[in-house]
Parts: sequence; structure tokens; C-alpha cells
Amino acid sequence: MTKPTSSPIVVIDDDAEHLVYVTTLLTRIGKHCLGFTSGRDALSYLRNNRVALVVTDIFMPDMDGFELLRALSTAFPEVPVVTLSGEGRMTKDFYLECARHLGAVAALRKPFDPDALREIIEEHTKRDAGKSGNRKSRKPTATGN
Repeated sequence: MTKPTSSPIVVIDDDAEHLVYVTTLLTRIGKHCLGFTSGRDALSYLRNNRVALVVTDIFMPDMDGFELLRALSTAFPEVPVVTLSGEGRMTKDFYLECARHLGAVAALRKPFDPDALREIIEEHTKRDAGKSGNRKSRKPTATGN
């Protein structure tokens, strides 16, 4: 188990069961996580608190992952974002590819390999534990699974 980062990882998913799954997975590898079922609530938290990384679902009712990515890239360009999504209504992985073009450091299709998420999290939080990395300087990671 790795030492927890001083800044938390924010996980956002409107599906409460999946939110618990992701936060539990990250907690088990030693990461401090905070879960939100609303993109707006998470953004409100981010305005007043430093975070190491954001993991977000793409399709949510109040503020989708694309809106959240735009808001984060404007207000917090140094915060890396990982997007998660099930199959969309369009071509397979189309939405995940869009998320990467909007600045996500990685995009994984649900169900994802837990090790793939762990590796992405480790890569983007190890560079400077306790400080947010610079999303603009990183190349997007390929879709998992």
C-alpha cells in the first residue's frame, strides 16, 4: 500500500454504487478520496480546496463530465482529470475520445480494469504528491480495456 497523498482525489459519479466502488478501490491503494454524486457540488468543493486529481463520470444529470472538464480546465488547469464512462449512444469510445481532446489525462470505459485506473492514478499523483500536476503538459493516456 502506498502512502496517502496529502491532497485528496475527488471522485464524481451520479451512480452511488459505482462511486463507492471507485473510492474504495483508490482508498485500498492508499489514496485519500472524497466522493461526490454531483459535478456542481464537486466544483464548489474544488473552488476552496486543493486536490491531487479528479476522476469523473461523463454522463451525469446536473453537470456532465464535458461541462466539468471545461470548468476545470478554465479554473484549475493544473488538476489532472480522468474520465470514466459506459458505452455511449454513438460509436464505441467516441465520448471517451472527446474527453481526451477536452483535456482529460485518461479516459476509461466502464467496466474498467482496476489495475489500469490504479496505474493512471499512480502516474499522475506520484510526480509531486500533495501538489496538483500540470494537465496541460501531459499526453492523454489511451482508453483502458
